[in-house]
Amino acid sequence: SVFGTNLWYNENVSLTPEPAAGCFFRQWSGTGLPEGQYLASPLNLVMDRPRSLLAVFGTNSASTTRTWSGNGSWFTLGNWNPSDFPYSGDDVIIGAGTCLVSEPVSVHSLTVSNATLMFTNWNSTLTVGGHMAVRTGGVVTAGGPFIETQPSNNISIVCYSLAVDAGGAIQANGKGYRGGYTWYDTSIAQWITNDAAGHGPGGGPPGPQTYGGSPAGGHGGKGGRSWSTAAYGAIYGSSNAPVNPGSGGGSNLGGYGGHGGGAIWIEANRHVTVNGIISASGTDNSGGNNRGGGGAGGSIYIRCSRFEGSGSLLAKGGSGLGEGGGGGGGRIAVWRIRDIFTGSASVTNGLAGWGSDYYGETGTIVWGQLRPGGTVFVAR
Repeated sequence: SVFGTNLWYNENVSLTPEPAAGCFFRQWSGTGLPEGQYLASPLNLVMDRPRSLLAVFGTNSASTTRTWSGNGSWFTLGNWNPSDFPYSGDDVIIGAGTCLVSEPVSVHSLTVSNATLMFTNWNSTLTVGGHMAVRTGGVVTAGGPFIETQPSNNISIVCYSLAVDAGGAIQANGKGYRGGYTWYDTSIAQWITNDAAGHGPGGGPPGPQTYGGSPAGGHGGKGGRSWSTAAYGAIYGSSNAPVNPGSGGGSNLGGYGGHGGGAIWIEANRHVTVNGIISASGTDNSGGNNRGGGGAGGSIYIRCSRFEGSGSLLAKGGSGLGEGGGGGGGRIAVWRIRDIFTGSASVTNGLAGWGSDYYGETGTIVWGQLRPGGTVFVAR
């Protein structure tokens, strides 16, 4: 039901979900949903912008296994078999196509195999009460890249345990802040440079729009300077708890800056096993003349009881091929009680065509030690 006399402009409106017999209200979905209000009932809004909202209902059925195939939002009913949206007691298999997660969702277990699960909103945390598995051919990723004024996104997972198998990936390469962009307007015979700077707190400054390239984006390490300027992309964020995306490289004379790596946050009550890849690297510059700077590496932040496997963690800077600077490395932090991981972790800097003077700086890696839980007895 809707309460409100004028739904536009700056008027208050109240939305109350009313489930039919045998159903229950699950959550709100859609664009324009205020942060943290996906379970609100009633949902009180100020109509100060366009909003397209969907009340999602479920049936009062027993927990079951639901399999996804096709492309679209998590709340595309026809893509689930049996036909109903998963809820917290269900075991979920993403078995084909691409499934978009734009609001917080909860399930009992989740398997991604030969399919893609994509996060498209900064606040869309996936909560898995049991085990989550990313099998061979499975990819968990994010939308992007983005600029400061656009809704950003990350990969946010809270679970009991997680396994990324060999051939599986959780990756946010180039899903952070966008690189700079310039183009030539033939009608006025000029380069258009109003979006030349890389986006983000450590965005690479634009080049001078003469020959010589642009600086790269920074994050865990500084972005490299270019041949034409001593400016660089700045360092920012936390080494112990990295949650920021990497920044984009600057643009110069049609050479596009590389995009920063995205942000990945994983919290598991028990083990995290990585035999595949978890990656949040920046991308190389692009464009025909290779004069943009590389994008900075993003963030990987993991907290768990036991960390194991033989795979790879990557948050590397993108390279400035040609005249651009190399992107700064990102940030990786793994906090665990026990560590039997035999794989590798890398936050290497991006390279540059003009040599090591124009490389970015290496990022940061923290292997943190958590204390085991338990009860402390003090005898006097």
